Amino acid sequence: MARKSQFPLSVNPGIPKEQKIPKSWKLAQFGEVLRVVERPAQLRDEDEYQLVTAKRNREGIIPREKLLGKKILTKNQYYLKSGDFLISRRQIVHGACGVVPESLDGAIVSNEYATLLPTNDILLQYLSYYSHTTHFQQTCFHSSIGIDIEKMVFKIEDWLHHKMPFPPISEQQKICAILNSIDNAIQTTQDVIDQTRRVKHGLQQQLLKHGIGHTQFKETELGKIPKEWSVVSISDLGEVVTGSTPSTNKSEYWGGDIPFVTPSDISDAPYVTKVQRSVTSLGASKGRIIPSGSVLITCIASIGKNALVNRDCLTNQQINSIICNELCDSVFLYNSMDFSSKKLSQMAGITAVPIVNKSQFSKIQLALPSFKEQQNIASILSFHDEFIQVEKEKLNKFILIKKCLLQALLTGRVRVKLNEEIVV
Repeated sequence: MARKSQFPLSVNPGIPKEQKIPKSWKLAQFGEVLRVVERPAQLRDEDEYQLVTAKRNREGIIPREKLLGKKILTKNQYYLKSGDFLISRRQIVHGACGVVPESLDGAIVSNEYATLLPTNDILLQYLSYYSHTTHFQQTCFHSSIGIDIEKMVFKIEDWLHHKMPFPPISEQQKICAILNSIDNAIQTTQDVIDQTRRVKHGLQQQLLKHGIGHTQFKETELGKIPKEWSVVSISDLGEVVTGSTPSTNKSEYWGGDIPFVTPSDISDAPYVTKVQRSVTSLGASKGRIIPSGSVLITCIASIGKNALVNRDCLTNQQINSIICNELCDSVFLYNSMDFSSKKLSQMAGITAVPIVNKSQFSKIQLALPSFKEQQNIASILSFHDEFIQVEKEKLNKFILIKKCLLQALLTGRVRVKLNEEIVV
């Protein structure tokens, strides 16, 4: 079998092993605690039906589209009910499964899906959490056949013979309550992040168009801006440098301590913090070093991703960098480019490989306040970025806690106290 590293992160191909379990727990085949259900749907041409899909990585069952019966090519369809546990036969190796929510009660699926219901021995929520465990994922992989990972087909008859450990219902309830409390903390933190992003976007719209405390405005090609502001091109704000990649055949160019930034290293955070590859000083000599404080913008394929760098680096050819001059505060420029990312995408047009060349990019116009006002605007927006980063760190900790608890609680390695209060 191929090494695990050769598979996508959504796949866990390891061999499922039976584990030691607490004395009060049971070990039973999936087929003993789950039953397959089928509710055939007789499609009518003029009736409309809701179709669904199962997202990878156990991210839930979501609506796909609504179609008239005559538009549905696969006529073997089955009704779903809220509380069904749905498995995609062709995507389960990627974790495409989950519980059907109330909003999708009455939706339909083809025989590309398997619909299951737990018996009285297993709580539905416990089954849902158990689907996140390594053991569950491995049983699904080893019950699927095919050469291409994207074309493997789930053999549910085989899978139903695999065994899963489970505690008494009272312990299942407690485990679910603990994990649910972590889920609530994750959702609350994500909601705070999302709301702060919306607030920041609103501030960008206000501050980057109207500034701070201005009462007089003028009409420009960019619309109405404060009277004291100027309209400038990116080339007026610094040197534009298109990146390049040192030869990958030269081992002496790679593995040094100079970051090599590609679009995949640019996230939604203001600064590039991690890179997948680095170059040596010799490798860096084959390109142009981008100094700390520069602004990076992707201009090929994934258009409009942008970030700041806080150390010298090299970039690949998909990135244009702006080495800011004395007219421009780099954090202000980062926010201006972030706010203008949609305009950049529109400039690229619809082609096989979208691109904004260096000449086009250099001519992009921005509204520019005084350097002092740039700094003040940047400070306001940076406060929200810093708050978001703090909340993201908290979110990542909650996610890690949940991952550890899933493996510990659902295997019996860590036992719960049934009368202990839950605090997160």
